[in-house]
Amino acid sequence: PISDVAHRHGVYKLEKGGAVRRVLYRASEAELLAAKLPSATNSEEVARVAKVCGVVFFDEVAATRLLELAFKADFEPCSYLGIDNGAQPSGFSLFLDLLACLGTDVSFEEFARSTSFAGQVQVDAALRIQLWRQLHDQIQFKAVPVEPDDTAQYMSVRTAQDYARLVATLEEDVSGGDPGRSHDGSIVDSSAHVVNSIVTTCKVGPGAIIESSMMNDCTVEAGAVCSGLKRMKGLCVPCGLRLQQIALLNTSPGAAAATWDRDSFCVVTYRLEDEAPQLEADGTFLAQPWPVLLRRTGIVAADLWAENMPLASRTLQAAKLFPVVQDTHAGSLGMLWVDFAGLGQDLSRPACNVWFDLWRRRWLQVWRNAPRLSLNELLAHADVSVELEWQDTVAAETNVLRARQLLLHHRGESLWHVLDDEVRRQRWGLLDVFDDIAAAADTPLDVAARTLAHTAEVLAAFGGTEGGLRSGSARNLQWRSALARLASQDANDRRAAVLEMRILRSQWIGDGPVALIRAARHYEAAAQVLILMATATCSEFITITPALSPGPSNCWVEFEAPARIDLAGGWTDTPPVCYENGGVVVNLALLVDGNRPLSAR
Repeated sequence: PISDVAHRHGVYKLEKGGAVRRVLYRASEAELLAAKLPSATNSEEVARVAKVCGVVFFDEVAATRLLELAFKADFEPCSYLGIDNGAQPSGFSLFLDLLACLGTDVSFEEFARSTSFAGQVQVDAALRIQLWRQLHDQIQFKAVPVEPDDTAQYMSVRTAQDYARLVATLEEDVSGGDPGRSHDGSIVDSSAHVVNSIVTTCKVGPGAIIESSMMNDCTVEAGAVCSGLKRMKGLCVPCGLRLQQIALLNTSPGAAAATWDRDSFCVVTYRLEDEAPQLEADGTFLAQPWPVLLRRTGIVAADLWAENMPLASRTLQAAKLFPVVQDTHAGSLGMLWVDFAGLGQDLSRPACNVWFDLWRRRWLQVWRNAPRLSLNELLAHADVSVELEWQDTVAAETNVLRARQLLLHHRGESLWHVLDDEVRRQRWGLLDVFDDIAAAADTPLDVAARTLAHTAEVLAAFGGTEGGLRSGSARNLQWRSALARLASQDANDRRAAVLEMRILRSQWIGDGPVALIRAARHYEAAAQVLILMATATCSEFITITPALSPGPSNCWVEFEAPARIDLAGGWTDTPPVCYENGGVVVNLALLVDGNRPLSAR
C-alpha cells in the first residue's frame, strides 16, 4: 500500500509485461501513484505498488556480464583482489546502482550523475558509466509482483511482533491435528512454535514462540515470545510478553566503562504492544502509560532518564529499566519485570493495589541500587559472540536429544541430517549418546548395531579423504578383546565391550585422519557382530525335522541357479546404508549359454 508502506522503501515502476521501467527509492506520493499496479479487483480501493524485495535472480547471461566488471579498472576497489593490491575500498548498491541502470526509462545522462536517488551513498560517476555500458539494454530486468491475497507475502521483520506474525503464518502442521503435542513431558499447543530450543515439563500456550532457549518446568502463556533464555527453571511468562536474555560485554568500544562482573546479562522484558511507540514520549511499558507505571512502581522519572534529557527524548528505548544481573532464576532481580507484568494482567482484582505495594517493598530499592541499562545502551554492551555460542550450544544439545529420540522411538526415520550437522560444526557429542544406547541392557540388538554403525559414520566423516579407503581390515589386536566380548549373550559383556571400545576410540582420535578411518572400520566390524547375533535369533522360529523318506541311496540331488547381475543399488540393502535409506536393489537372473551356471550336487 502506498499510504503506509511504499514511501519508506524501494519500488519498481513496471511496464505491462513486468519489465522494470525505473527503480524508485523513497519516492514522493505523486511518483508512487504513477507507478501503482492495476487493481486486482474493481472494488479494490487501496493503491498498491511493486515493493522491492531483497531476492534477485541472475541468469547465466546476466551473471557473466556482471562478473566481467571485476576485470575493469574502475571496479578494482570493489573486490578483495583490488583492495589487497592497495586500492582504497569502494562499493556500489545492488538496487540503486546495478539494478537501477537496467530500467528501460532511465537515460544515460540521468544515470551517469553520481547520485540520482535520495539517500544513496556517493558513488563515482565513472563507475556508474561503466555499469550503464556493460549492462543497460544487455539484460532484461523483470519483476513479478505478489498478489495481495497470496500467502507468500514479503514481510519486513523489525520487531518481535513482526517476528511473531511471520512465524504464525507458517502452515506446516507439526501437531498432526491434535490440540497439543508432548515432548519430554511438555505440552506444546499446536499453534505454538519451539525453534532451536529444549523445553522439558513445560506448558506452552497458543501462539507462543520459544527460540534458542532451554526451559524446564516453565509456563509460557499465549502469544509470549521467549528468546535466548539460558537453562531457565520454574518461570511463568505472562500473555503477550517479550522476554530476551542478553549477555553483556565487560567493555564496549565507544561506550562507558562497564561496572559489572563477568558473565553478566540483562533480561529485556516488555509487552509486544510496547514496541510500536517505543520511540515516542507518550509510549508504554508493560502496556501501561508512564504516569501509571511510575505511580504503581514507586519509580521516579530521574531513575529512568537524565534530568537534563528533553521530555520528547524520554522514551522506552532511553529508559534505564533493565538491571544487570548474574542470575535469572524465577523470582530473582532479573525477573522483576516478569513478576510485575503478571500482577498487571488482571487489574480488576480487589487486592491488586496490595500486590503492587508488596512488589514495591520487595524490589524498588534493590532495583535502584543495581546497575541498569536502557535498550539503546544494550546495543553497545550486548556480547553477540556469547549469544551465537549459546545458540550453537542449544543446537548441539538438541541434536543429542533428537538422535536419542530417533534411535529409540522413531526407528524408521533417518538420522543423517543430525550426523551431518554435528560433523559440520566439528562436534563429537553424538558419540557419547551412541555409546550409552549401545551399552544399555534393554537396547534391542538391531538398534545397538545401528548406533555402532553411526559411530563409524561420524569417525569416517571426521577422517575425510585424508584417512584413506573406508573399507579395510578390522582385526587389530587392541580391538580383538572388545569384539569378542561383544558377541556374548550376556548384557554385561556387551556393556563392557562398548566401554572398552570407547577408551580405544579416545586414544586413536588424536592420531589423525588415518587413525579415525581405522577406528571406523572396527566400529563397522562391531556392528556386524551384533547384526549377526540379531539374525541368529530367527532360529527361534525355525524347526528342522528329518525327512520322512531319505530317498534312494543310489541317487544324486542336484540344484541349479542362474547367474545374477545387479543393475542398480547393489549392497544398499545392507548396513549401514539400509539403516537410513532403506535400500533397493534391481537385478536380473541370466542363463549363460542357455544353461544355469551355478549348481550344487
